[in-house]
This record gives sequence, C-alpha cells and structure tokens, in this order.
Amino acid sequence: MIAARLSDLVHGSYAPEPVRRKNATAQLKALPRFLSEEKKALQRFSATHLQQAIKENQGRIGFFESELKAFTQSDPAAEKARQAAVAALRDFQTFLEKTPATRATRDWRIGKALYEKKFPLALQTDVSTESLSARAAEAFKKARTDLFQVARRLHQALWPKEPAPPEDADGPTQAKIIRRVRDEISKDHPKAEELVAAHARYLDRLRSFIEHRDLVGLPPRESLEVLPMPEFKRGAAGAEYLSPGMLDKTSTWRGTYYVDPIDPTWPADRVESYLRANNDYEIELTAAHEAYPGHHTQAWYARKDLNPIRATLWNGPMAEGWAVYGTELLVRSGYGLDRSDRYLFFSLKGAMVVAANTVLDIRLQRGEMTDEEALRFMIEEGFQEKAQAEKKLLRAKLDSTQLVQYFLGYDEIRQLESDVRVSLGSSFEQRKFDDALIGHGTIAVKHLRRYLLAK
Repeated sequence: MIAARLSDLVHGSYAPEPVRRKNATAQLKALPRFLSEEKKALQRFSATHLQQAIKENQGRIGFFESELKAFTQSDPAAEKARQAAVAALRDFQTFLEKTPATRATRDWRIGKALYEKKFPLALQTDVSTESLSARAAEAFKKARTDLFQVARRLHQALWPKEPAPPEDADGPTQAKIIRRVRDEISKDHPKAEELVAAHARYLDRLRSFIEHRDLVGLPPRESLEVLPMPEFKRGAAGAEYLSPGMLDKTSTWRGTYYVDPIDPTWPADRVESYLRANNDYEIELTAAHEAYPGHHTQAWYARKDLNPIRATLWNGPMAEGWAVYGTELLVRSGYGLDRSDRYLFFSLKGAMVVAANTVLDIRLQRGEMTDEEALRFMIEEGFQEKAQAEKKLLRAKLDSTQLVQYFLGYDEIRQLESDVRVSLGSSFEQRKFDDALIGHGTIAVKHLRRYLLAK
C-alpha cells in the first residue's frame, strides 16, 4: 500500500511532475504517523506474514532510497519528507525483525467459516465453493488427458527413432512421458539475467497474430512498458500488470508489465528450476496473459467511454478470467505455427495450474490440505517445477480467494460464450463477442450476461 501508491506517483502520467511530487510529499509526511499506528495495531499475526513483511519492507526501503529519491531530490520539502519517511521505515524494519515469536502465532489460514463468508462477496459470484471445486477438478482431469495426447505427438517428433508411446498407457507411464517432454522443451529458456527482457521480446509477435486473426482490438504499442518488479513487491507473483490513472483522459495513458527477476540469493539448482518453469513458451503465454490480449488490452477497453465507477471498480475474476480465456483463445487459434504443439502443451499445463489454484486456495485456506500435500499435488500431479510450486504455496498462504479468480472467471466466461453461441447460432463472431465481453468494463461476469444475451 505504501510503496505502491508512491510508485504510481513516481511513474504516473496523470498530472505534471510538480503536482505528483506535491502529492507524494503529503503522503510522505503522513507516513511516520501511519507506521506508528501500524505498530500498535499489529498484535498477532502469522509467522508467514511476518517473514513476508520483513522482506517487503526491505524492498520498500530500497525503493525509497533509489527511485523515490531521484523523484524528490530536486524539491527540498519533498526530500526532507522522504528522509523522515525512510527513518520511520527503518524503525519499522527493526520492529518487525525484533518481534518476539510469541506474537507470530496466528494461523495464516482464515478458516472454513470465514472463507465461506468472504467467497461470494469478494468474488461477486453466485457459484458455491463446492460447485467450483468440482468444476475445477473436472477441468484439471480433462486438461491432464489432453496433455498426454499432445505429449505423445511431441514425443514422436522429438525422438522419432523411438517407438511411439501407446495411446492407452497407464497413469505412471503417461506421467513419465509428460515429464520427459516437459523437461526437454523446457530447456528453451532465457538466462537468469535476461528473464525480464525475455517477457518484452514477443509482444510484437503476439500483436501481429491477434491482428491477423482479428480477435480483438489492441492498444497502441507505446502504451506498454516491461520493467523489473519493484523490490517491495518481489517474492510472491512472477509477473504483474498495473495501469494507474484510469480516470485521467487528458494525458498519455500507459500500463506497466512487471516481471519478478531471479532472486540473487537462490542457489543454482533453484534458479535453473525456476527458469525451466519460465521457459520461452511459458513466457510468451504469460505475455499474452498480461498484455495482448490480456490485462493491458482489457484496461485499454475499460477507458473507452465508461463512467468512473465502471472504469475503476473492477472485478477480479473477470480480469483474470479474461486473461486466461484470451490466452487460451490464441492457442486454440493456432498460435506458434509449426511449434503450436509446444504452446498447446504449456497451455494445457497452464490450464491444470489454473484449476489447481482453485483447489489450493479453497482447501488450504479452509484447513483441508497441508503444505506437503499441496506441494505434492502441484509437482507430482500438476507437473509443476519445484521452485514454481514453492512460490505458489507462499502466495496461497498470503492471501485468500485471489487464486480462485482465474478459474472462476474463465469458467464463467466460457459458459457465457457457450450461451451466446447457442443464442446467435451461425451468426456468432469471435471478434464481436470479445469486443462486447470487455467493452462493458471489468465487471462481474454474472452482470455481463444481461448485455451479451439481450434479445
């Protein structure tokens, strides 16, 4: 909350720099008091949240001493406020690091009762947790079946001199073939120091394919930049999209696609595991999710002739659901040409991740799954890399109902698409459906039905 708001002011374009600096100064002056009150309020918390807070606050201090300093140093009042704020942050860091273990005893889980109350309110859905869990389990199973069929084709292409894997292979044999194919094609990955740049490398190719297939309108190229994730945000998500200034129509609008760089403290084997999970194909699919036709495209549509409420009060499942749906749409449309099966392989593996996210969020937060069971589920059944699974487990502990957004929104969009196809019959057009779907703002899918199914 602290650094993110200030980062928007530093990098935003909604007002001239002096105006943004003045606003930042006001926030900086208020920060010492805020942190003082925060220390009083933090009485009991989980050890997981405490360790993440220590790491994030270290990154926050780094941001204040680098990007923010460059922004404030030309203004004596702003710089004075920044220095006082840094002192307060360092004091807060000491408070966190010296917090006795007896205060970090709260369970990171919110529990079944609270989860059931939060679920429909936070996600704006009428779907129950039981129904969503069942649908996610079925989607996981189907994606796993389809993944093996793609793995068979890739196996034959990669090792043409070997006998083709039997179509009716048993479960362990299928898993062995899937892992062998995954391990081979995951060798196509960037170097650690090139991870962030790799996410920007494929944006033009994504745009060209979308335009050629006429899937959806696209924002201007210059409206998006790819940057390393600020230190205060690192450690949980691998990538993130932000677009500040949604209400401003007077200045140039830009979105930022952040990528979490490799943690320099990781040992070599963990770095390799993470890079294999973020191979060239996965990176390109992530770029589709975050940029084209995903979040950046959706944010651009949200700024078109919408009232302020619709432009800003967005629904998480619709935002993440569209990004998942749009990425899958690319793959279904043949993205990758002669290497389309490689993209399909990781798209199906990604579908398993999206479904697994739902299972993890619900069962972990309700106390129905242990850490060990979660890791085994992701690694052994979901074919995820160990480093990727460990990072996802931490993310599942730090928040609740966020990981279910992807599958919930995607599932609701696919059902809406199916209903629109039935309603329109042969007159259904993918471009018109996509434009209409994200043309009403990022509102809950249950509300979009009245617009897309209107007679």
